[in-house]
Amino acid sequence: MADLDAELLALAGGDSSGDESAASAPARTSSSPRPQKSSAAPSLLGDQSDSASMSQSASEADFPSSEPDDLEEEKPLYPYEKYYYDAADKARIDGMSQLDREQTLAQRIEQVDRHDQDNQLRRMMLNRQKELQKQDKKKRKADAADLDESQRKSSRQRTKLGGGRAGEQSSAIAAYKQQRAEKNLRDERRKSAELADVQRARIGRDNFAQVWETPDFEKTAIGCFTRVCLGPGRTAGVNEYRLCQISGFQPGRAYAMTDLAGKPFLVDKYVVCTHGKAEKAWSFLECSMSRFTDDEWRRYRLTIANEDCRMPTKGQIAAKLEALGALINHRWTDAELNAREHRRKALYDKVNRTDEKEQVRDALAEARRAGDEQLIDELEEKLANIVPMKLALNTTLVRKDRKKEEDDEAARLAELNRRNLLKDTENIRKAQLAELHKRKAKKHLAPGVDDLFDGGSDISRSGTPVNGSNTLKNTANNSRAATPTPITLANGTPRTATPVAGLSKSIPTTSKPLASSQQEKRKGIPVIRKSAMDDEILAAVDLGIDIDI
Repeated sequence: MADLDAELLALAGGDSSGDESAASAPARTSSSPRPQKSSAAPSLLGDQSDSASMSQSASEADFPSSEPDDLEEEKPLYPYEKYYYDAADKARIDGMSQLDREQTLAQRIEQVDRHDQDNQLRRMMLNRQKELQKQDKKKRKADAADLDESQRKSSRQRTKLGGGRAGEQSSAIAAYKQQRAEKNLRDERRKSAELADVQRARIGRDNFAQVWETPDFEKTAIGCFTRVCLGPGRTAGVNEYRLCQISGFQPGRAYAMTDLAGKPFLVDKYVVCTHGKAEKAWSFLECSMSRFTDDEWRRYRLTIANEDCRMPTKGQIAAKLEALGALINHRWTDAELNAREHRRKALYDKVNRTDEKEQVRDALAEARRAGDEQLIDELEEKLANIVPMKLALNTTLVRKDRKKEEDDEAARLAELNRRNLLKDTENIRKAQLAELHKRKAKKHLAPGVDDLFDGGSDISRSGTPVNGSNTLKNTANNSRAATPTPITLANGTPRTATPVAGLSKSIPTTSKPLASSQQEKRKGIPVIRKSAMDDEILAAVDLGIDIDI
């Protein structure tokens, strides 16, 4: 009978109260040694069956069947194509604008993911409950067998002196530990921020471009940090940067930025950065995306200490990180989207000077209706002169074509190479002409005189010929004295008195060059001249030797 009651309780999945009732029933039946009368047996069986049915109903009330609920939970939120209720709902969403349709689908996708996660958690809990029920069933069977063999042990839990169960932690000790943990956390948050903390709260130009139009952007960004480019530094070709804290924002001249997709857009907001007590407004384009360096962090801490400023704490940066996370995950409403589009349109109209153009167009329409040709010409000229405002920082809204830029660069390099080739060709041609003129000038020298140092430089005399073909002819018969050069006749007799006509004509006695002296046209009465001496011949030749005495 005890086994039957235990099995019924295990199948019903009863709680601890059911266990106690189930355990007490077999205890009463087994502890009575006296036999019962036959007339009382049916009543006893009836009482036991009633108690078993009551415990079973109580256990069923405590642990209701989870199969229907599980089936309901397994039903999808959107039965039609996973994200729609039906075909009509899909047609209605397809008829929305692109922005509304994307927002609606994003919300439904998030709901479906959350629903799937919840169902998975419920299935895990159900499996765990089933395992626990199996373990309880086995434990009840073992307990029932032990109770049949020996006396049932007391199920009353042990208590400690002063109240409380044995093994449980005192509430005072738990509260003390919690207070100590909170105090340690407060002390940790009050510490000054380190470089790693500041790195996490850094905002760059791409981050500004992503969230600068989000509501509460300015409130959230104030207190964060950014890396500002100051321009060229001491090292050539290397920019200098500063670690700055954001203290506010201010409007200014519009400039263009590009989003993550490369599409340009207008911005008229500047970030006010502080470095110590110094404060200045910078554009979003001048905020770097790179990480802070150790030198920049060291300089910032030194500036804060020298100017008696307060360092940010870890708690402040942690709060800013939470706010930044909420800002990035912000869900746009219809009113916020409309306000953003209106603000963008107003900025574009301001840059394009749309209001001025509309005024001139209205006046032009009135002049055309009136038929004033002179006024029409003036207004048309004025309308043509209204051009968009020049953006700050040399930016533009025109997207640059990279392929076209590469083609232009290739064409420019090809043109440069062509010009360099023509220049080199011209230089070579000029050098060849100069060499040709030089050779022609050498041919006009005297028949018996050549350039002694032809082929040698003015510095090195390694090209000076020694008894070679470039030396003076008839060197063996030349005299080293200041006497005329003896020239032998055909019969071998020296001829010293008669000067050589060709030699006297080719060697001038003046300091003019030989080539120019030959080209001079002789005028006047011819006279008899002396023949050239060795010294005169050598003096006429430029040896290129300078002797310092």
